[in-house]
Amino acid sequence: MNPKNTNQPGAAPDVKDSRQQKKLIMGTLAALGAIHLTGWELQAHGNRSSHSPMPLCSDAAAGSFGPDDYLVMRQTITAPSAAATQRLLSLKSQMDALTKADPAATASSQYKQLQSQRADLEASMKMRPISNQVLSFLKVGDVDSATAVIEGQGDTDRVMMNYSWVMLDIIQRDRRGLGVTPEEAAAVAPVARAAAAFAEEKLDRAAQSPDLPNRVGLLMRASEVLFNAASFIVPDTGTVDPSDLALATKCAKKALDINQHLKLQSETMYATWKLGFIAMRGGDDETARQCFERAAAMAVELKEPRTEAWAKVFLAKMLADQSPDEAARLKQQGWAIAEKLRAGGDAEIEFLFQTPMAQ
Repeated sequence: MNPKNTNQPGAAPDVKDSRQQKKLIMGTLAALGAIHLTGWELQAHGNRSSHSPMPLCSDAAAGSFGPDDYLVMRQTITAPSAAATQRLLSLKSQMDALTKADPAATASSQYKQLQSQRADLEASMKMRPISNQVLSFLKVGDVDSATAVIEGQGDTDRVMMNYSWVMLDIIQRDRRGLGVTPEEAAAVAPVARAAAAFAEEKLDRAAQSPDLPNRVGLLMRASEVLFNAASFIVPDTGTVDPSDLALATKCAKKALDINQHLKLQSETMYATWKLGFIAMRGGDDETARQCFERAAAMAVELKEPRTEAWAKVFLAKMLADQSPDEAARLKQQGWAIAEKLRAGGDAEIEFLFQTPMAQ
């Protein structure tokens, strides 16, 4: 799903196309981590980016994307017509059909055979070529060359898209469970810093050129990149590097500002939640509480139960000591919403169930 105007040097993405991809990436990107994210939700997010309530996309062929579907999601977005993508979608569809008919089907020989075929196929497409190039330079400490690989792609939109996908590929390559580990955060940090700097530079130029063609599309793409950078450089466990915490906070605030300026309500809600998560990891419980409260209120207003569940579960954690009764009420509400979504076949809510920090 390529932007319609990528042949125009420096062009920003078409707004409609950008919004469609954003629903696929930010969330994915942001929720994956947890995509959170995770995950190309554009969140996210394999999981996920760090924990994020952002939704992954639902595709007519693939169905909903869950914690184990990063490669399905990525291929559906970047190479939907490729034979390997179609084969991957077919395997996923067959596996989903078996478990829908009988949850115990995972133990059957037919399911295990499909699972093995899917694993072999995914192993062959684990990393995009550009991500492998970037990693090869990072392994020898050559950040400048790694950055040049991404920024040498040509137009602004393509560069920012590749920054997001490279960050995701690095986070997802050896994923075990949900949440960004300290090792993953350290591996992605050089790319996240470069991505944030690139986005900031383009935003500065846009501010100086109010008549820039498709300026709104450029702002949206920049907000995606900033959101993803914020999501991946703060690990879910361990000590958070103060400089990375500061950068993540700056990126999330900038993404929030852009989304508010463009009156993008759902994206504003996601960025608010993300700021709360970053504040929580930095020990700023009051800011975290305020952000989770605002995100929960927005989710109710926008009728987005998945985000409402995330926000209430994490808000309960923030209130556990000072208001235990209110915390218990919110926790019960959040998990009740999550259970209802799960019962209704919502695959994305599995990110919340599998996120260690949510438990």
